[in-house]
Amino acid sequence: MVKKKESLEKPKVVKVEADKVKKVKRPWRNKVRKLAKKAALAVLTEDVPKIGVKQGTGESAAAKKRKAHRRKKQFLKTKTDENAEKVEVEEPTDVLTESKKRLEAGRFRFLNEKLYTMSGSDALEFFKEDPQSFQCYHKGFADQTKKWPIDPVKELIRWLNGGVSDGSVILDLGCGEAKIAAAVGHRYKVRSFDLLSINERVEACDMAHLPVEESSADVCIFCLSLMGTNLQDYIKEAYRVLKTGGILKIAEVTSRIPKVKLFCEAITKMGFEAKTGGQKSLGDYFTMFEFKKAGKITNKRPLFRRMGCVSSSEKKEAKQRSKWIDDQLKEDGERASREVKLLLLGAGESGKSTIVKQMRIIHEAGYNEEERKLFRPVVYSNVTNSLLAIVRAMDTLKVTFDDPNRVADGRKFLTLIHQMDEGELSPDLALAMKKLWADVGVQTCYLRSREYQLNDSAAYYLNAIDRISQVDYIPTQDDIIRSRVKSTGIVETHFTYKDLFFKMFDVGGQRSERKKWMHCFEGVTAIIFCVAMSEYDMVLAEDAEMNRMNESMMLFDSICNNRWFTETSIILFLNKKDLFEEKIRRSPLSFCFPEYKGSNTYEEASAYIQLRFETLNKRRGGQKEIYTHFTCATDTNNIRFVFRRRHGYYYQRKSSFVWSLLTFSSTNSDTFP
Repeated sequence: MVKKKESLEKPKVVKVEADKVKKVKRPWRNKVRKLAKKAALAVLTEDVPKIGVKQGTGESAAAKKRKAHRRKKQFLKTKTDENAEKVEVEEPTDVLTESKKRLEAGRFRFLNEKLYTMSGSDALEFFKEDPQSFQCYHKGFADQTKKWPIDPVKELIRWLNGGVSDGSVILDLGCGEAKIAAAVGHRYKVRSFDLLSINERVEACDMAHLPVEESSADVCIFCLSLMGTNLQDYIKEAYRVLKTGGILKIAEVTSRIPKVKLFCEAITKMGFEAKTGGQKSLGDYFTMFEFKKAGKITNKRPLFRRMGCVSSSEKKEAKQRSKWIDDQLKEDGERASREVKLLLLGAGESGKSTIVKQMRIIHEAGYNEEERKLFRPVVYSNVTNSLLAIVRAMDTLKVTFDDPNRVADGRKFLTLIHQMDEGELSPDLALAMKKLWADVGVQTCYLRSREYQLNDSAAYYLNAIDRISQVDYIPTQDDIIRSRVKSTGIVETHFTYKDLFFKMFDVGGQRSERKKWMHCFEGVTAIIFCVAMSEYDMVLAEDAEMNRMNESMMLFDSICNNRWFTETSIILFLNKKDLFEEKIRRSPLSFCFPEYKGSNTYEEASAYIQLRFETLNKRRGGQKEIYTHFTCATDTNNIRFVFRRRHGYYYQRKSSFVWSLLTFSSTNSDTFP
C-alpha cells in the first residue's frame, strides 16, 4: 500500500535548460485515463447491439466501429497530404515550363546565328551529327511564325495559285516542314529540300548540291533560307536546275538586304534578270523578289558581302540580328493586336469590288491622274458592251426600233464594234451609240433588262456618252467606281483607319472562283457579305435557271452557319438599294418570293428581304449577331459614313470586330450626319 501511495504522489519537476526541456512523465494521470476508457467501453458494449461480429474472433461491433473510424481518419490524412503535395508541386511546374520555353528560345537564337556563320555543307554535317538540334531549330522557327503579322510562306502559296501553270515543277529550297508541298502539291510537282528530313515530303541535302537534273525545274523558291557563307553557291545551283525562263523566287527579311540594288545586281551576274514589278514588300518586315533565268553566268563569285547578307564581323551582326528579331516580334505583337482582317464575300456582281475601290478613295486619297487614265479602256469596254447587250436583246425580246432610221445606225454600230479593238471608242462609233440610246425602242428594251444580262452602270455610261467620247477624256472617280471588271483570284487591299490596320480581301463571286475562298478564311476578324437587292428578279450569268437572290441566300446560309465562323462577326450589306428602290415600283418582289403579300414599297420590301436573310442564322440557336446595313456601294458618302461609326468598341472584343465601325440602327441607315 505504501508503494501505491508513493506512486500517486505528485512527481518532482526537474529543471533543465530551455533548449533541452524534457517531457515530464505522469504515470498517475495515465492510469486514470485507462480506467475511464475501460468504463466507457463497457457502457458502449452494453448499449450497442453486436451486429456483424465475426464468429470466433471475439471482435465487438464497437471495436469494429473504432477501427473503421481510424481507417477513415488515416484515409483523410493521406488525401490531405496528397493535395498538399500537389499544391507544392504546381507552382514549380509552371516555373519549369516557363524556364524550358526560354531555354528553347535561346537555343533557337543560338542555332540561327550559327547557320549564318557556316557554309551549307558544314551545316549539313552539324545537323547530321545532332538531329535533335534541327528539330529544336524548326520548333523555334514555327513558334516565331505564329507571332508574325504576315507569313511569307502563305504569300508564296497565294502567288503560286494565282500565277503558275498547273503541272509546273516547283523546288522549295530550305523548306522546313514543306508547307508549300502540302498546300499546292495537288496542282504542281513540288520537291522540298532541307538539311534534314522532318517528314515524308522533305528530301535531305545541301542546297548547293541538289539531286535534281539540269534545266528541269520551272520555279525555285528560297523562303527565308538564304543563310550561310556560300550564298553564291545556292544561286548558282538554282541557275543549273532551272529551265531557261524559269522563275527564281526569293523571300527574305527586309533588314538582311539593306542594299537592294546591289543584291539584284549580284543575282543578275549569276545569269538572271529581275522581272518588272517582281519586287514586293510584305508589310514592313519581309521583301519578295522575282527573277527569271535568262543569260549566262558572268560572275560566279559576286560580292554578296556588300549586300548585308554576310559580314566580316559575323558574330556582331548575328547578335544585332537576334536583337532586331526580338524587337520586331514585340512590335509585331503590338501591331497584330490592332490588325483587322476583313473578307468580302458574296455572289457575282454584288458590289464587292466597288467597296474595295471606295476604301481606296476614302482612306488612300483615291486614284491619281495617271491611274485614272488606265481605266479609260475599261470604261470604253463597259459602255460598248452594255449597248451591244441591249441591241442583241432587242432581237431576242422582239423589240423594234421606234425610228426606222435607227436600223442603219444599228448595223453601223455592229460593224464598227467588230472592226475596233476592245477598249477603243472612235467618234463615228460614239455618234452611232448616241443615236441608238435615244431611241424609244432601245429604252423599252433597257427597262426589260432583268430578262437578260446587263451591266448595272449601262445607263450611267450611255447617258454620259458625249463626255466619255471626248479626245481628252480621263475617267473620274465615279467612272472608276462604276466600272465593271470580272474579279478573278484574290485582291488584297491595305489601309489604316485611325489606329487600326485593315486588310481587306476581295474574292471573285462567280461559282468558278469560290473554291479560292478557303485560302482566305484563316484569322478572319469579320466577314462582309454583299447581296445585290436589285437582282431579286434576275438569273445568274453562269446558270440561267438560278435566281440571283436565291443563290445569295444559299451562299449566305453556308457562310453564316459554317462551323469555322462560329465566333466570327458577319456584316450583311444589302447593297444596290438605289437600284432596288427604282425597280420595286415596276417589278414585284413576289417574282422571287411568291409567298410575299406585302406592298411593293422600298420600306416594306427591303424589310422583308432583311428578315429572310437574318432567319437563315441557325448557329447558337439564332443568337449569333448579324449586322445588317442597306448600302449603295457607288455612293462614297454612304460607305464613308459606315466606317465612321463607333470606333471604340473594337478594343473591347476584337474577335467579333463588333463592327463598332459599322453598327448603326436600321432606322437611320439611309440618312447621313
